[in-house]
Order: sequence, then C-alpha cells, then structure tokens
Amino acid sequence: MKAPHSSADVFRFGPFEFRPDRGKLRKFGRPLKLQPQPARLLALLINNAGEVVKREEIQEAVWGGDTQVDYELGVNRCIRQIRSVLLDNPDAPFYIRTIPRQGYSFIAAVEKPPRDGEDSRPSVDQIHSAGVAPLPTAQTLATDLLPAVDLPMKRAQAPQEVASLGLVRPAKPLRWIYRLPPIFTDGFRIYFSVVSGAATSEIAQVAAMGSETSIVPSSLPSPILLDFSASRSQFLLASGAGILELPVWIQPFPSGSARRLSELSAHGASWSPDGEQLAYGSGNGLYIASSSGANSRRIASFDAGRRQRVYWPRWSPDGRHIRFSVYDGSTRSSSLWEVPAQGDGPHQLFSSWSEGRESCCGTWTPDSRYYVFTSSRDGRNDIWAAATGSGILGRLSKPLDPIQLTAGPLSYSAPCPSKDGSTILTIGEARRGELMSFDSKSDSFLAFASGISASQADFSRDGNRLAFAPFPDGSLWRSKLDGTDRRQLSFAPLQVRMPRWAPDGTRIAFHGKAPDSPFAIYIYSEQDGVTRQLAGEANHDAIDPDWSADGRQIVLSDTSLKDQSSLLQIANVATGGISSVEGSTGLRSPRWSPDGRYISALTADLSTLMLFDVAAKKWARLANFRMGYPNWSRDSKYIYLVKLAQSPGICRVRVSDRKVELVADMSRRSQYWTDDAWLGLTPDNTPFVSRDISIQQIFALHWSMR
Repeated sequence: MKAPHSSADVFRFGPFEFRPDRGKLRKFGRPLKLQPQPARLLALLINNAGEVVKREEIQEAVWGGDTQVDYELGVNRCIRQIRSVLLDNPDAPFYIRTIPRQGYSFIAAVEKPPRDGEDSRPSVDQIHSAGVAPLPTAQTLATDLLPAVDLPMKRAQAPQEVASLGLVRPAKPLRWIYRLPPIFTDGFRIYFSVVSGAATSEIAQVAAMGSETSIVPSSLPSPILLDFSASRSQFLLASGAGILELPVWIQPFPSGSARRLSELSAHGASWSPDGEQLAYGSGNGLYIASSSGANSRRIASFDAGRRQRVYWPRWSPDGRHIRFSVYDGSTRSSSLWEVPAQGDGPHQLFSSWSEGRESCCGTWTPDSRYYVFTSSRDGRNDIWAAATGSGILGRLSKPLDPIQLTAGPLSYSAPCPSKDGSTILTIGEARRGELMSFDSKSDSFLAFASGISASQADFSRDGNRLAFAPFPDGSLWRSKLDGTDRRQLSFAPLQVRMPRWAPDGTRIAFHGKAPDSPFAIYIYSEQDGVTRQLAGEANHDAIDPDWSADGRQIVLSDTSLKDQSSLLQIANVATGGISSVEGSTGLRSPRWSPDGRYISALTADLSTLMLFDVAAKKWARLANFRMGYPNWSRDSKYIYLVKLAQSPGICRVRVSDRKVELVADMSRRSQYWTDDAWLGLTPDNTPFVSRDISIQQIFALHWSMR
C-alpha cells in the first residue's frame, strides 16, 4: 500500500478536486466541508486508487496505532461522510466500493490537473444530471476557435454548478440508432428522450437553469424526440414497430393528441426553418416531403450494399442546404454530408480533415456562422465547431479546419445551440459497466471483480483469472478474480471484443478491429506477450472465435461486408489454415462445446439455435425464439443464452431433450446490460452480465465571438 500523498499537488476525479496535504475538497471550484479524519481516509483511498485498502491499514493511517478509539465505528463514520459529500451511492458506487470482509477501493479515475495559471480556457456548466450518481465534469474547453485569425474573443465563464437534479423516475438520455438522440431548447426548458424502463422511452423536460425533471405526456408508446418546431408548439416524434425506420408523428405541445405523418417512416427527421417542409432519412436515402409527409422525393442516395444509412438531417437557417450524417455499415463509421435542398448532389464535409475520425450529428448556430457537431476518435466523442460560408471566416481563401470545443474525462454528443448562439447544450457521458453474477437463491445480481469496468469477459478454465475488454476503452486486459494483478495486453487503436481463454490458459482469442479495417481474429500468447492475427480478410468480418477442446482449432463466423452473407469457418491455430463448416451458410455466433462433440450456432436473424454434430457432420434445430450470446455449460449439457423479446430473460436449453428453462427474468433489469445484451458464464455455470452504471448529464458550453 502506498503512503498517503503529502505534497501540494491537486488531484481531480469527476467534478472534484482534492488537495491531500490540506484535506481540501472542492466541487466545480466550490469548497466542501470534510472533517480531518474523513479527509485523511479519502487521501489514502485516492493514493491507492484501484487497489483494496484494508480496514487495518485505514486504522493505522487515519488514527495511528496508539489512539484509543472504536475503529470499526470510526471507519464506518468516515466512509459515510465521504460518500455523503461525494453523493456516492454504496449500492451503485461511482467512487468508493466496499470490498466485503476486506476494506474499500477507490474505483474512479484519478488525474493530476494543470496547476493554477497553466490553463485559463473555459469549461462547461452542469445543467442536468440524468443519473443518481455524480458525473465527472469536463476538463477545460477550447475558446481559441480561430488560432490563425486575430479577432476579439469573449471568454466563457468559469465552471459553475447550476443544479444537482433528482428525477421523477430512473431515467437517462436514450441511445437510438447510431448516436445519442437530439436535445432541444426553447430558451426556458430543455427537452430530450429518456429510457424509463425495459426497452421503453419517454420525452422529458427540465428547466434550463436546473430543476426536477418531468415527463411530457404522450399517447404514443415509447416516443423518441426527433425535432421541436420553430414555433415551439409541436414535437416531431418517432414511435411504433420497427428496428431502424419508425413511424413519424406530430404531437402538439404542451398537450394534444399525436397524429401520424402519412405513411412516413424514418430514423431521423427535421422541419425546415419555415415549417413547410420535412427532411428525413430512410434506408440509404435522404428525402424531402411537405410538412404533412406528402409529396416525398429523394434528394440523395447512398450505397445500400455497404448498408449506408442517412440520419440526423438538419436544415441551414436560410433553408437552402441540408447537412446530415451517413452511417456506413461496412466500416461501422459515420461521416457528415451536405446537399442543396434542391438536390443537386451531396458532398462530404471535412473529408481531408476527418482521416482516422468519424463525425456525425451536427447543426448550425442560428446566425449560420458555425456548424457544431460530434466527432469520435480513440473511443471518445467531443464537440467540434467549423466556420461556414457566412461571415468573415467562411470567406477565407483557405477554410479553417474544425476546432475542438470539449475535452476531459467525459464524452460529449448531441450539440444544441441556444437561440442566440452563445450557449451550446450537449450531453456529457461517463460510460461504465460493472460485472454482475446472478444469485438464483436471492433472484438478484451481485458484483464481482471489484473495480473492473467491462462489457465482455471470460474466465480461464481453472477459474482463477479473467480476460476482459474494459468498457468503454475496448482494449484487452486480464486480472485475478478479485480485480488485482491487472495487466493490459493490447492497446489502442485496436478495439477488442469477445475475449476467450484457450483450454490450457496460455492464450486468449478475440476479434478486434483496427482503424479502417474489418474485424479479424487475433490470439494473444501469455508465454511471449505477442498478439498475432489468425484469420480475416478484406471486405469480410471475422468474429466470434471459440476454441476446440484440445486448443488446436478455433471456430469463427465470417461475414461478407458486401452482401452480409455469413458462414462458419474453422482455423488451424498452428498453420493458419481455414476450412468451412459444412452446411453453415447463414449461421453466426458459433460456440464449441467443452467436450468437443458439438458446435452451436444461431441463424442470421437470431431466431433459431442450431447444433452441429462434429463427428456426424449433421445439423439439428434446438430452439426457436429470438436470442443471442450463447454459452456452453462446463459439462456440455446446456446452452445458456439471452432471450431477446418484449420480456427478455436469461434461458438455458438442455441439449438432450431441447427443453428451454428460464434462469433469470430480465424484463425489469434493462440496466444490467451496457451497449448490448451480452452474457457470460462463470466456471460453476453462473450467468454474469455487465450492468450499465454509465452516467449522462446535459451541459452548457458558453462561447461567443465579438
């Protein structure tokens, strides 16, 4: 254990700054009251962040060996005070986790900020918290939007906490399609979509200066907010059956019955500035229709073979141009485009600047001088601004590259300029997943692998080690089951998914994605610390590796990015030779049974569980319902998987008689899955999942040009 820090350095975690030598704690620059003993304990925990600090060590560091006190009572009192000041929930901790019968661990990221005077750039003001735990604030934000142009700049104000808000129900801003959905403001209130239950959503509102969140009534099931009319009297909503394109509706605000817009379905839409037209994305096309949804015409189209889809269309303030996002399913990336409203041909924005990045979800400032958008790189999102063709900057002979507005520990998405353009509202997100195992006796999930934020993980066969992909970092790590002895095995920009231990515990297979490349199968060797590619080719995704019982072969799924056809393949680990599994066309998600007799797989539509007898080379059907993420039991008698339906659950299928049994009802536990309904299995066949403890808030970035 490290000794408590005693220098004058200041440490930052989330919105807090802590100076250990003085025991001074600040939040958004405001001092907080913390008594000396809790301050010494906090310093000890921060200095040993990520490690377990035992109660005996706390007693020695905080009170010393000679002090006559009730240590148990004292430690508990100090922890309660620290959690009270940090607003940390012990049942879903973001900062301090209790390690039963051992001690405590500080689990949040800790960093040393710049010293006073080193960085005078502005930061964001917290407007709305969409979770019960406190959210790490942004680092300082760039104000020098025009480094090459000497123009007067009005600096933003220093960070100031506006409100810490409770919600009328558990809720968080909703992810939909490819990005966070938009937020809107009328200057007085902010409107956004929230998740309110298992796979359900609602429209929420909160005062721009902070208050409790309230739900906007709607007669529609699971409405999603697409746009807010210029008159602030109507919502444009998506609601109904569908996965990508949903029926579009208009709902009067503040009250009234929603009405369907013709037969129009979309995955993104917005009104023109005069409210007379509607731009929307459907399939691989961008369309314009009248405000009633009639007289629709396509003005831009993209490659359906690459599964390109148009979303987040936004009109320029003069109504002459439309900028929108295009998701490319073959590269799993987004880009920004512009087309005249007359439809004279689209062109990509920032193409020379955006190499290695993906960008989406932008909108103009009301004066048309800037276009603000989300850009992603190395697993995080930030807000950027680009000068448009209006004003002095747009008339420069050489257009300036976009300028980054946000930085720090959070990711930022969904920018929304205020009416006067001086403020940009944005969703800040701290993404985190917590591994939880299912306890059948109490019908509840219990945390394990303390402090590990992961979305996918796998146990070694001896049950002593864990391989995992941290959420949302996406690299490959391994550790002991108590979270100690952590070691990073891969590094950015390679993004790791589905790690799987070899039977002998010396290798880890996974599928990974390098920038501008499809997924490929990799193997990491514990013996030499080297990662090598086993399978993968251009225009094909190689995913879902799983080992044979002897560890000499790996079964995988190969999917063509051109036509989405899939089949199963077996790779020889020693030679790299590839062969196809007989009769496996249209199958995916292969899993090799531990005894080596069978390979299970799912049909491409996830509706059928199939079983391949390796010796007889014959396929049989085991179960029919929408499902995902199969796992073999250690004795090869059962296949555990996720039931994907209106009433989701964790099930198991007995191979001998195809009986389906419900293991855990997940219909009221949507938060127990992060980005995906992933499922793992412990060595004793206990299901475990990744609980989503991400936190999202709405922030205001104040900026202006004079």
